[in-house]
Amino acid sequence: MASCFSYVSSRNKCYQYSFSRAGLRSSTSDLGDGTVVHCWVPQTHIDSKPTLLLLHGIGANAMWQWDRFIDRFIPRFNVYVPDLIFFGES
Repeated sequence: MASCFSYVSSRNKCYQYSFSRAGLRSSTSDLGDGTVVHCWVPQTHIDSKPTLLLLHGIGANAMWQWDRFIDRFIPRFNVYVPDLIFFGES
């Protein structure tokens, strides 16, 4: 069976590249009972920078909501961007 183009998959790959290029890496934590939380975290935590936690709203995962702003925050903050439970890879 032939595969078809998926706009959502294509955009997700672009966002993943954007977050990685900005200095973030994908990380998952198993909370038990089948619950997994996905978070974009700094590749290197710099103690001299304050930490900024970016929470997304309802309707999209963290990459879709924060991609336009991530480059503005990375130079000044240790940025953490979780996918809330039931969104993205959580």
